[in-house]
Amino acid sequence: MRMVKAGRLIAQCIKELFPGYFALVMATGIVSISAHLQEEQAVAGLLFLLNQAAYIALSVLSLARCIVYPSRAIADLTNPALAPAFLTTVAGTDILGVQFALFDQNYEMGFALWITGFFLWIVLIYGMLTALVIRESALNLTVMNGSWLMVAVATQSVAVLAMMLAPWLAARQEVLVFSSLTLYLLGCVLYFLIILLIIYRLILLPLEPEEFVPSYWINMGAAAITTLAGATPILHSSNIPWLQNIIPFLKGMTLLSWAFGTWWIPFIIILSFWRYVYKGFPIAYDAGYWSMVFPLGMYSTCTYEMAAAMEISILRPVHWFFYCASLSAWIVVLAGFIRRIAATMAREFLTVLIVLNLL
Repeated sequence: MRMVKAGRLIAQCIKELFPGYFALVMATGIVSISAHLQEEQAVAGLLFLLNQAAYIALSVLSLARCIVYPSRAIADLTNPALAPAFLTTVAGTDILGVQFALFDQNYEMGFALWITGFFLWIVLIYGMLTALVIRESALNLTVMNGSWLMVAVATQSVAVLAMMLAPWLAARQEVLVFSSLTLYLLGCVLYFLIILLIIYRLILLPLEPEEFVPSYWINMGAAAITTLAGATPILHSSNIPWLQNIIPFLKGMTLLSWAFGTWWIPFIIILSFWRYVYKGFPIAYDAGYWSMVFPLGMYSTCTYEMAAAMEISILRPVHWFFYCASLSAWIVVLAGFIRRIAATMAREFLTVLIVLNLL
């Protein structure tokens, strides 16, 4: 009986797996990187180990879902409200690759993850957009929220890892640098196109408390990773002459992205206050809250890298503050995650006991 119940519970978890759960990997990875930059190596190392375990577990569950429940996976991929969440797989893969390259100097693993992320980016970007374009019903703009900016986040994550790997792959360094810059500029265009639609939805269409989901934090997080993708080539430009020619342009775009991302922070906090305090929306664990942790960690990291690239020392305290904020948010969301799992297991255990007593 217990084995049957456990099997049903696992099958249910696989069937109902949220497509955006790789945001957990994104959040854990970027908080770990931020801790590393803050020289908190114990925290960074622990989160790195946890992130490897989370990535393997989610990869197995996601693959099982595609094999056992392909119709559910396809339905989510063609659902405008859920489809962009699949791109957390790309960003999570690339952020884990950055960790391997940064912490262990394991560039081979970093390169393998970059190839995997790039392949997933191609398949998911074009598959998702094609499915959405050829759909028979019109797209309702109320589904436009921060999760749609995963299109830009995934693109920039591939760009960042490529730039980090470029010095290691000396024979193909220029190819990787050029690919990274191309993806970076594409990510910039995608960000500004999508953010216009999101602003249109926020201002011109009614917003209910339940519609202001945590993924709206990606409005800031996408700008932050765009900042990071712009700062990274500035820090790795000494060996490539043609890259030197566009450094002033990169610095301007990087500062622009950071400024726009910074602008979003007070606005999202105000809307969060409106949702939870003024409207009394209940606070309960949801997988989408990992999409709030990631932007906080990414803002911390991108601020540190931009300050280093452009020699703006006054921004270092900002990195420290948002590192503390992102680590605190990660701990709170993880506690909610563990509590949800414990409650589910306790409920199933009680059900088994009741059934056994009835027998």
